[in-house]
Amino acid sequence: MGLVRWFTLTGLALVLACGNDTSGTGTQGGCTPAATKVCMANILFNPATLTVTRGTTVTWENADGVGHTTTSNPSNPAACPTWDNAVAGGTTSPGVVFNPSGAVTCQYYCKIHATPTTGAMRATIAVQ
Repeated sequence: MGLVRWFTLTGLALVLACGNDTSGTGTQGGCTPAATKVCMANILFNPATLTVTRGTTVTWENADGVGHTTTSNPSNPAACPTWDNAVAGGTTSPGVVFNPSGAVTCQYYCKIHATPTTGAMRATIAVQ
C-alpha cells in the first residue's frame, strides 16, 4: 500500500472515531444531552446524573444502533415516578414527568444492558 493511501485511510479512521464522543460530554452518535434530554450512546446514559426542577418532563434519545429501555428502579422512593419505556435505535422515548413533593433522587436503568443494581447502563435523575 502506498504511503499516500495509508495516510488517507488513517485520517479517515481518525475522523470516524472522533464522530462518536465517549467522554461523557458533547454529542454522542448525533445526540446532544440537554436540560431535559438524556442520550443513550455507546451503551451508556449521558449524562449519568441529570438534575431537574420539580415538574420537569425528561425524554431519552437512543443514538445507538441497538434497542434500549429506560426503566425506573423498583427500589426508588415512593415520590419517584414509575416508568418502563422501550426505545428503539434512532428514536426518542415518551416523556416522564418528575413531580415529587420534595427533593428526591430517582434511579433508572436499561433492562437489556443492566439490572437495577449492576451494569454500566444505570443513571439517576435528581429532582430539586
